[in-house]
Amino acid sequence: MKKVLALVLIVVMLTGLMAACGGNPAIPGTSSTPAATSAPSGTTTAPAVTGDPDEIGFPIDTTETLTYWIRLNTASVTPNYTTLNDIDFAKFLEEDTGVFVEYVSPPVGQETEAFSLLISSGDMPDIVEYSWNTFPGGPAAAVMNGTLIPHNDLFARFAPALTGLLEENPDYDKMVKTDDGVYYTYPVMKLDDTLNTTAGPVVRWDWLDDLNMAHPETIEDWYNMLVAFRDEKGAEYPLSFPGWGWFRTHMGYTIIGAYGVNMSWYLENGAVVFGPYEPGYKDWLLEMAKWYAEGLIDPNFATNDGVAVDSNIINHDTGATSLWLGSGLGRYLPPLREENERYTMGPVQYPVLNRGETPKFSSLLNMFDGTGASITTSASNPELAARWLDYGYTEPGRKLYNYGREGISWYFDAQGIVQLTDAIWEHEKGWPLNQAWSQFARGVYPGPYFSEARFLELYYPYDEQVKGLELFTATNMREHLLPPISPSPDEANQFGRVMSDVLAHVDEYTMTAILGIVDVEATFESYLDELRGMGIEEAIAIQNTALERYANR
Repeated sequence: MKKVLALVLIVVMLTGLMAACGGNPAIPGTSSTPAATSAPSGTTTAPAVTGDPDEIGFPIDTTETLTYWIRLNTASVTPNYTTLNDIDFAKFLEEDTGVFVEYVSPPVGQETEAFSLLISSGDMPDIVEYSWNTFPGGPAAAVMNGTLIPHNDLFARFAPALTGLLEENPDYDKMVKTDDGVYYTYPVMKLDDTLNTTAGPVVRWDWLDDLNMAHPETIEDWYNMLVAFRDEKGAEYPLSFPGWGWFRTHMGYTIIGAYGVNMSWYLENGAVVFGPYEPGYKDWLLEMAKWYAEGLIDPNFATNDGVAVDSNIINHDTGATSLWLGSGLGRYLPPLREENERYTMGPVQYPVLNRGETPKFSSLLNMFDGTGASITTSASNPELAARWLDYGYTEPGRKLYNYGREGISWYFDAQGIVQLTDAIWEHEKGWPLNQAWSQFARGVYPGPYFSEARFLELYYPYDEQVKGLELFTATNMREHLLPPISPSPDEANQFGRVMSDVLAHVDEYTMTAILGIVDVEATFESYLDELRGMGIEEAIAIQNTALERYANR
């Protein structure tokens, strides 16, 4: 009991810290029909940057240096590098653009604190790459308080490639500006749905074959499968997750969606609702408490880390989890299949209550989630930064950002299709695919460029990964995605105060309910009353008001 209570306390403290540091909680957004994969040439009236992207003026004739703040990607970069300055991609980009960029990155694990100190200091790099929807007060506040300069004039004069793409994709264009029409970032541009649906439920296919069981579709199927994994395959932790953050985000779509809710914000009949405040949340909690009591859920699910789950999977103690298709599933399959050629962990559909139903939710995200590279008010030469950043949306820039240098990390085959070289598939140091590719390109950790769908076709060499894209996009999630709305600064402050308390209480109640410390049947109504007392209905009203403004952008 002491251990259980300690876990609850840890989760509540982490929730409070994330709410205090991060401003608004992450909000899923909408998607639309995938765009064509060829960038338009774009035109502009600005001198020296007109015409075809190849003639915009690259390489730029300059001796100036740009400074660029960016978090290091922990899955693909930090295992081998401590700074992007040492990566071949950065050197290729300098060759192509003529601009030397000095990359500055915070220590891993201290990114949020480092970002806060950076902003409060007022002495910022020329460019900061960040998830601006999580900035306190939202992107509009980042412009209003003097952190970022408005990008409208810079786009019009110095970013013809990006401007052309925005003109061709009005739904996306709406997402990358504030309610007042202010552009504030060079965005991560992922227009194809497959690029925004890259994680989901996976289970041991080979175990299902051994047990003569079909791939699970319903909650009942999942329960029977996990019982069989426990009793027949000896799985100590039939269902496992790497920590509370992953549990909150991915359990919010994996199991809970069968009950018509998730663990965050979504749209229902055109209005914004908060999943943990909905009746279906109770039904999900009751099922999870049952699974936990029967030993079907890893008892350390709230405090696990990636290493713990790695151990569970490698040692065959876990038969079901939720993974990224690339850096997760793609990392486990090669070594475990080498150990046993029959080994197969593969995707399954998101569960439903009744067989034949279409899953309501998935991991599908916005085409744009607020993340991009933005020019700060400290920039000594905003025009140079603007011209340099536009390169990622040109045809040659897209190839470099997505795949690396032609002839080194990729080539065109006889049909004109991009293929990877042995420098990726058989890296000289034996690095896995995601790490090998990150030496030459940014495709494995998206940034300010146009992401091509071909990237995923190459990144997913296993049939299981391709099947995952098929299953994870076969849902109704698009109808329920909340676009990247932006509360006003005043609304955001109030929203943040309310949600800090709400999220802490939701996490505490959810944890104690699953662990069996509280009786869900006896306490759920009082839990809802407590959320009302904390102001959840005010927060819902703020979200709906922001949604109305978004619709009028």
